Amino acid sequence: MATIKKEISAKKDDTSILRTSSALQKNNGSGAAVFLLMILLIIAIGGFVWSFSKYQKTKQRVAYLSTQEGQVELSQKEVEAVLEKVKKHILLPTDEDPIIATIVDAATLKQQQDFYKDANNDDKLIIYKQKAIIYSPMRDLIVNVGPVFIQEGEDPVNPEVSANSNGDLEVTKPETSVLAETTSAPNVPLVEAPIAE
Repeated sequence: MATIKKEISAKKDDTSILRTSSALQKNNGSGAAVFLLMILLIIAIGGFVWSFSKYQKTKQRVAYLSTQEGQVELSQKEVEAVLEKVKKHILLPTDEDPIIATIVDAATLKQQQDFYKDANNDDKLIIYKQKAIIYSPMRDLIVNVGPVFIQEGEDPVNPEVSANSNGDLEVTKPETSVLAETTSAPNVPLVEAPIAE
């Protein structure tokens, strides 16, 4: 009888071991699921924090660019970028800062002046004291270059560019509607420079 009790108790121990190992297997399956959920939660929180910080930085940048100081900085960067591209094609004066205008109505300018015959909307008009350059950022080429003549007594900071009978450019005081949006170089005040007639 003692042997039978030992066999029964041995079978009970084997059964409890089987039950314990199957319980561990069940716990390992749910433990892996909990671990995976924790990893996904950490990734989601990290993604949210990253997105929120990017949003805050963008919001601050937009607020800064809405100020006068931000507009001047943006304008200067745009001027520098355009001039760097133009310098690859032509030598530019280094002793003066140009006025840069974006052509917004090329069709009207083409009708009024031969200087603009190959210009397109969004081309840049770069005006120095002695010459004017039309540069096309889209095509990355110099469209036209011409001399500039400033008439006596006129304000060169607020110029109007026009062609004389020889096809040369003349700078006069603005009197007509704006056909170009102007961006000025560093140390040059922002001006609106109508470019017509």
